Amino acid sequence: MSEFYSTFNEIKKVNPRCADYLIDLGLGHWARSHFPGARYNIMTSNLAESWNAVLREAREYPVVPLIEFIRSKLMSWFSKRRQSLEGNNAALAPKVLELLAASFELTGAFEVKKVDTGEYEVRDTSGVSFLVNLPEKSCTCYQFQMLRIPCSHAIASAIQAGVNVESMVADVYSVAFMKSAYKGHILPPKEYEIHSELSSAMEALYLQPPSTRRPPGRPRKQRFLSRGEVRMKITRRKTVCSRCKGIGHNRATCKQPI
Repeated sequence: MSEFYSTFNEIKKVNPRCADYLIDLGLGHWARSHFPGARYNIMTSNLAESWNAVLREAREYPVVPLIEFIRSKLMSWFSKRRQSLEGNNAALAPKVLELLAASFELTGAFEVKKVDTGEYEVRDTSGVSFLVNLPEKSCTCYQFQMLRIPCSHAIASAIQAGVNVESMVADVYSVAFMKSAYKGHILPPKEYEIHSELSSAMEALYLQPPSTRRPPGRPRKQRFLSRGEVRMKITRRKTVCSRCKGIGHNRATCKQPI
């Protein structure tokens, strides 16, 4: 939390209007430290952006082929992830083990003092003090309770208390939890059953086109930008003439005298 306010004060010094704009948006909408729920350190819409890239071509499809495209993608992804987890017998996910290893490297120079049962004061190399409560799985740096992964201060306290560090990680980061997430199978639809059930009803159905007027202009293909988002312009490489070294033309169209 102190890190957030320190960084935000720097923003205020550089651009007060930008700081006011961020406050008006609401800190909980863009700052992980102020979000009321559990976001597990994720504060972006990257999942939606990834799907937007995957559906770049399929978004032109009609509704039924579009849904079938999404189903096929999910079926393939689930199968690949199940296969990648088959030989993993570790307790925690690989990314979490990397985070724990990186945090463990920081604990060597920490000063740890016991306050009470399960409570420890941890002082880092810069002299800042943090209070860790192992039973409640909390730290005054707020990283422990936000990520539900032990921070470097909690790891130092756990080592002092003789507590297994991996036991303090939330179950959602376990390999068993990952395997259960991709346990289900996404099967292709049985088209012959659908046709047999709907054939009689479809014969008597007469569909009319929708009574709507098509708006003028070409249909929009690019997505709408989020508030505050700016579309980045693609910089084109300038043509340089190999004869006169001028910009904007090449050797074949060069009009400079020899």
